[in-house]
Amino acid sequence: MKPECDFESIKDFYGIILRVRAEESNLKSEWTETHLFVALEDTIIGPPRAINVTSAANSIIISFLPPFEKRSNFSSFVYTIYWENSKNVSLTMNTVYRLKDLKERTTYCFRIQASLNDLKGEKSGIYCAKTTITEGTRILHCILIFGFVFSILTSLFLLLITIRKYPDKIKSFWQPPPTIPSHYEEDLNDSQMITIEEFQSAAGEDPWDIISITSKAEDDKILTSFASEHS
Repeated sequence: MKPECDFESIKDFYGIILRVRAEESNLKSEWTETHLFVALEDTIIGPPRAINVTSAANSIIISFLPPFEKRSNFSSFVYTIYWENSKNVSLTMNTVYRLKDLKERTTYCFRIQASLNDLKGEKSGIYCAKTTITEGTRILHCILIFGFVFSILTSLFLLLITIRKYPDKIKSFWQPPPTIPSHYEEDLNDSQMITIEEFQSAAGEDPWDIISITSKAEDDKILTSFASEHS
């Protein structure tokens, strides 16, 4: 009564041709024949079902179901796992497979194909998973972080001790020695300016308690009159 029929008694290696027609009361259609069909050669195998992926430290665990529940007279399925590229192929007869010795923190993509005798099934969609790090790598990262923090704290502690012990040297290092302004240096290099010895001798004869200079012009006048009086 339905437009389908299941011939369970057909042997896998038989070559069969089926005919079908429709009937309603006394009305009958013409017969329609199928092409020659041999189950072991013409069966279409779909991709594996219920694919599940679990990533571990440096491995990926893949579990899945067969494309269909095989009959007892079929041979076992063989599964091909294509991962990374076409050169990395894994064969297994189990529906749980583990890809081992993978790179840490790396994403791997793969497809699965089921085969039955000489029949190759359709490939599954692309599944991807990213590996994690191993326990040894996690411990190494913790040691490196601890060592880095410890070295920073030790350096800061030694720097504080050095600053407290040698403040003058550090201050002199960061503050350059004072220099004479350029306009004063030009006046001192003038040959008409009196020498330091003349100032010292004049200071011994007639010392001043307070000396002030209001301007450059007045300074030149004072120095000129001072030099003429002592010439």
